[in-house]
Amino acid sequence: MHDLVHDLAQSVASPADQTAVLVDCIDKDDVLGSRRLQFVLTSEGTSSTTQVLSDFMSMIYGDRLRVLILTNFLFNAIKNTNISPLMKLKSLRVLILKDLVEELPDSIADLKQLRYLDLSESKIKALPESLNVLYNLQTLKLNSCFELEEIPCDITRKLINIRHLGMRYTSCQTPKEISQWKLLQTLSRFEVSKERGGGISELRFLNHLRDDLEIVNLENVENKEDAESANLIGKQKIRELAFTWSFDKCCPYINDDEVLEGLRPHSSLQSLTISNFLGSKFPTWLKNDPHMLPNLVEIRLEFLINCVHLPTFGSSQS
Repeated sequence: MHDLVHDLAQSVASPADQTAVLVDCIDKDDVLGSRRLQFVLTSEGTSSTTQVLSDFMSMIYGDRLRVLILTNFLFNAIKNTNISPLMKLKSLRVLILKDLVEELPDSIADLKQLRYLDLSESKIKALPESLNVLYNLQTLKLNSCFELEEIPCDITRKLINIRHLGMRYTSCQTPKEISQWKLLQTLSRFEVSKERGGGISELRFLNHLRDDLEIVNLENVENKEDAESANLIGKQKIRELAFTWSFDKCCPYINDDEVLEGLRPHSSLQSLTISNFLGSKFPTWLKNDPHMLPNLVEIRLEFLINCVHLPTFGSSQS
């Protein structure tokens, strides 16, 4: 299990509890007696496979189960799974549905204790409005949800306890008004928009962000002051940053120089990537004083077609 899932699973189960793993079959005792259960589909897509899953759904009930992981390793064998029976598991804390659903029922609102929801690789197109009452939800993973259209603003406004948002390789944009999630720690990608609630200033108070962050569509940042409003210099737990401008931008005025100047990161930064930058000079925080970024060990410069001189890194000149 993923580290976050493992830690949460440990916190909601006693030390004596073990994760029961069922592969393409059902053991009634495991289904009814476990607090942590993983059901894996691996065999060829047949009607019997669908029946096994249906039987599993109908069998599961009660308030004992805390962690449920349903993993589909089949390819298009199950087009959609009715997960409504799972909504009666009132004590569920962790629910992982890998490549199994095309939609969530409104009754997801009944899982009041849910803290971790993973819908990665699903063909889900929209999230139900009822999701916004899951006030205990801390992790929402939507990685590789290629058909997801958006995360509604109402969800952003109400799920204020979200700490981890997974949206790698997901088709929809960063949710608007993400500044509401002041406890957010994981946000791998932020797309700057000119729409209300989508500007780079939404990052200002998200100072718990950690590890890696990619900021894309930087052509939508107005100027240096707008870039500074992201307060990247105050995000000391971010180790890897990537700045990306759109390659097909058609702006009459190129302000990349001043925007990059305003994106000064915290001195703890270890890795920096700059892509599609059309400015002609590097920011002062990168070229003038190596002590501004003393922990920087990796830098990538991609498609910087207007830069003539590269900054000095350490004791060597590139």
